[in-house]
Amino acid sequence: MKKRVLMMMLAGIFAFAMIGCGSDPVESENPDNGDQIEDMEEKDEDQDQETDQKEETDQEEEEGDSQQTFGTVSTQKPAEQKPTAQKPAEQKPATQQPATKPATKPEQPATKPEQPATKPDNGSATDLSSMTLEEIIKASYGDLELPSTGETEIDPSDANQMQWCLGTTDITFKRAVASEALMSSVAHSVIALEVEDDADVEAVAKKLKESVDPRKWICVEAEQVSVAYRGNIILLAMSNSGNAIVDNFKAL
Repeated sequence: MKKRVLMMMLAGIFAFAMIGCGSDPVESENPDNGDQIEDMEEKDEDQDQETDQKEETDQEEEEGDSQQTFGTVSTQKPAEQKPTAQKPAEQKPATQQPATKPATKPEQPATKPEQPATKPDNGSATDLSSMTLEEIIKASYGDLELPSTGETEIDPSDANQMQWCLGTTDITFKRAVASEALMSSVAHSVIALEVEDDADVEAVAKKLKESVDPRKWICVEAEQVSVAYRGNIILLAMSNSGNAIVDNFKAL
């Protein structure tokens, strides 16, 4: 389009110049000049049309590109990212170990204190040899609730007394005392014997327990018959509290 306008302006200037000279520009110079000008104009028009089409095509392509470009623009806002709060790593207090361990353990005594070769006798706290048989019987009663009793010394020459108290006459002793209930309706009898130092105390105690009669009172019977010995002293109890009496004797 611009070239066409420019050519028309040049043609007008050329025509005015020819008119001023008093001759027909086309006919005076060259009879084919008019045809050439027309051909040039037609070519210019064709070029202008091609230029216009090309500009329109370029413009359409630019618009298409702009629309395509615009179409790809995302209207979504970027998702907000919240800062992640990281907890501080827990730090455990460092435990310090002793730099060096003692090279040796504390020395232990080379030998343990010597233990006595034999355990003390249960009756070592009380020397029965210094007590009478009556005192031994009374100490064996302790705080037990017992019937009223009377003590009688047994005569080895009296067979009836030996049979009543010991249940046999086939026992040898140095001295013997019987503690029995004052009422014959109460089954209670405790015998304390002192045998010779060289006597078999265990055999005598066994013989005594096998010989006594817990039903000698006929109407009543002793619930417990128990016997024990310490040294050369033997204690036998026929009573409802016979076991407790013998336990007290062992603890003297």
